[in-house]
Amino acid sequence: KILNTGGGILNAINHLNKEPFFVINPDTIWQTNHLLDMQKMEVKFKQNYCKGLLLVVDKERSFDKSFKGDFNLYENKIVNQGKKKQYIYTGIQILAPEAFDGFEAGVFSINKVWNKLIVDKMLLGEESKEKFYHISNLNIYKKLLKIFPNETN
Repeated sequence: KILNTGGGILNAINHLNKEPFFVINPDTIWQTNHLLDMQKMEVKFKQNYCKGLLLVVDKERSFDKSFKGDFNLYENKIVNQGKKKQYIYTGIQILAPEAFDGFEAGVFSINKVWNKLIVDKMLLGEESKEKFYHISNLNIYKKLLKIFPNETN
């Protein structure tokens, strides 16, 4: 049964230790410099009392210009305020298992967890300076094949 991202992570938590963990989406082209972003995320996560941290980029860094913003950042915290959302979630996050406290097993979106963490001011953002190459549809995939012929096959 497909559990969606939130339900799938909650199911996996039952088989992991109780340490924070990374979740990395497979529909983005990740480059070596993203490892540096992940190292920064890990340090920031450990230094701040938070339950989640997302890697985000300014929407101008997105290869796919049809993307609208997902969030805004205010003092490194992810917020949903403002009509124009400036930052896009890249597909890398680090989460504490406690972020899922109160959620029932089953099918649900990770957005429910994020929304709770945003309200609790427990979701931070790390801004990446890397270009965001998300494989959002077949047309974008074909364009990316020309840029990254070996990485997308």
